[in-house]
Amino acid sequence: MKILLHAPRLNISIFNIARWLRYYYKLNFVYNDCDSICDLSIRINNLSSNIDLKYKNIEYFDNANKLLFNHQGTYSFSEDFTKYFIDKQYNKILDTELNALLRFIYFFESKESILSDYPGSDNLRKLVDLEMAKRVGLPIPSTIVSSNKKELLLFLKSHESITKVISNTFHFVNGEEISGYQGTKVIKAKDISKLEKITFPILLQELLSKEFEIRVLFLNGIFYTMAILDPIKHIDVRTNFTLDKPRWRLIPFKLPGVILKKVKLLFSKLKLKAGSIDMIYTTNNQYYFIELNPCGQFDWLSYPCNYQVEKFIADTIFINYEKATKEN
Repeated sequence: MKILLHAPRLNISIFNIARWLRYYYKLNFVYNDCDSICDLSIRINNLSSNIDLKYKNIEYFDNANKLLFNHQGTYSFSEDFTKYFIDKQYNKILDTELNALLRFIYFFESKESILSDYPGSDNLRKLVDLEMAKRVGLPIPSTIVSSNKKELLLFLKSHESITKVISNTFHFVNGEEISGYQGTKVIKAKDISKLEKITFPILLQELLSKEFEIRVLFLNGIFYTMAILDPIKHIDVRTNFTLDKPRWRLIPFKLPGVILKKVKLLFSKLKLKAGSIDMIYTTNNQYYFIELNPCGQFDWLSYPCNYQVEKFIADTIFINYEKATKEN
């Protein structure tokens, strides 16, 4: 039995979990930093289902005899597959086939992963989460996504607004550098006025008057909650955050029972084992759901609040490791 930790490069949360596994339990593991798949076999029949994946830069790994923990891990295919892309029309067919394989791999591995899900095949769910939060009774900010300049300007007449990406985030690779965007910006009517009558769809959202922000981490039925007390009240605290010299206080927080009940129901409806929710407590004493990240970073919540989330995950991995070892 081997432990597979699946996460992108420089993931501090996985690094701290690995330290606990080594120091506390003396366990060895294989680290997959989103290495590309160079060989695969998927077998499905009435008795069992299994996937064999071989990676470009990882020595042979027995997928049938593994214990998996994923944190923001994604899959891609190596040039062994993409070398068959020869022209635009044919490439589109092959790309559709590879995406179908990726969706199944994400689906299958989500069932196998301890404490976490594989969001890679469903990273475009911001609007779905917003709608589901509303359905379970959590207040949400008024939101519009439109390609119509007139509709966007009408919304801005009624609401001070921010804009952000419609997906959870996006990134691109340029050589050794990885760049991305997930921030929130204030937007004005003058910005929209510069656009054509019909434009690429844009998300606008009501700018809430906040007292403070809240982060809620959910792991296998357990909630860890933190309040962010920001005297300047930045629009997006992520763009101004450093653990070594925080510009605000990060403190443990307890959600009211009625709100926590709705948050639990949201995770149940979305069928998620883990995730991080951004909330805002407004100046008129309301808790607003903002967005959900199925696999958000948790080190900046764990460390300031002394929650030791990484140790909890390492403990859970060890418990599952012992159980699986005995069964084998």
